Amino acid sequence: MKVLIKLALMLSVVLFLISCEDKNISSNKIVKKQAYKEEIINGYKLPPQPDPVINNSTLLGIDSNNNGVRDDVERALLFKYNTKKDRIKLAVAMQTAKAYQVVIKNPSNGLNTKHILNAATYCDIYYIYVAKDIGDPYAYLESESPDKFLESIQFNTEERIRANFHYNESLSGKVYSLPEDGTYKSYCDFNASEIMEEKSE
Repeated sequence: MKVLIKLALMLSVVLFLISCEDKNISSNKIVKKQAYKEEIINGYKLPPQPDPVINNSTLLGIDSNNNGVRDDVERALLFKYNTKKDRIKLAVAMQTAKAYQVVIKNPSNGLNTKHILNAATYCDIYYIYVAKDIGDPYAYLESESPDKFLESIQFNTEERIRANFHYNESLSGKVYSLPEDGTYKSYCDFNASEIMEEKSE
């Protein structure tokens, strides 16, 4: 009888331990799911928040969705321009962020890189100045241009600041022309009407 009682007690302990282990595994699964939970702002899916140490340990940082914009920069833009009325500013900011990433990657290839950065700049100019003059409803004010905000977050390490300096240095002493009137909007890499018609999730 004593043997049976001992066996019963041992079995109870084993079952209890198994139950605890199952709960721990289940709890770990829940934590993992929460860690990778999708974040969506105004219909846009955010990339995961990168570890700043890892992200800033290389020149180009982390771009997990391979869209040409560093994840920390993309997240900052999506949080800043997070309403439907900000969608055009967000589109211009994303185009500029892609161009800045090219600047960081190829600082000595000034003329070719300038073509990409100029396109983003001309697009920004269109929505600040030209759009207002022609009555485009998506015009915004110069103070709302994403450029200065972007510079502060894009060139956030000594190595990236140095790359931007080398880029500007490679272009010094040269003369450049502006595009013809009426062509500024064509430099945007997005369709404003399509962006404004997109549904938010």
